Amino acid sequence: MWTLLRRAATVRGAAALGQRTAATSGDGPRLPVLTLFTRHPCVLCNEAKEVLKPFLHRVELEEVDIMHSAHSYWFQRYRYDIPVVHLDGRFVMEHRVHPGELERRLSALEQYRRDKAAAAGGSKGAAGGSKGAAGAAPSQNVA
Repeated sequence: MWTLLRRAATVRGAAALGQRTAATSGDGPRLPVLTLFTRHPCVLCNEAKEVLKPFLHRVELEEVDIMHSAHSYWFQRYRYDIPVVHLDGRFVMEHRVHPGELERRLSALEQYRRDKAAAAGGSKGAAGGSKGAAGAAPSQNVA
């Protein structure tokens, strides 16, 4: 039950969070949004930012300062738990960033997006009378 409430609240509040610090790729697909809930001063948050550096080319980083008056919901929710990390609006971890777990979750999300894109491309190809397997091959090479 708590997990469902946490996810519902995360999705409900994800639209108007903080400042995004990385841009999406131009014409390509949107990068996953990694939200870091933080405050100043916060030594663990500074450590989290350092651990996140190797992932920044794969995500759009959004920092949310829970001390800002516009983020009172997140302050009430996470004041004792920062830093907190969400990936595309879903809770991932709190207190410390664990690179292995983040890599696992990010890779799974990227694979899901590739599979979804391949299925959408395959559906269009099948409906148009294409060769099927030949139409699916390019999506397997997406990095």
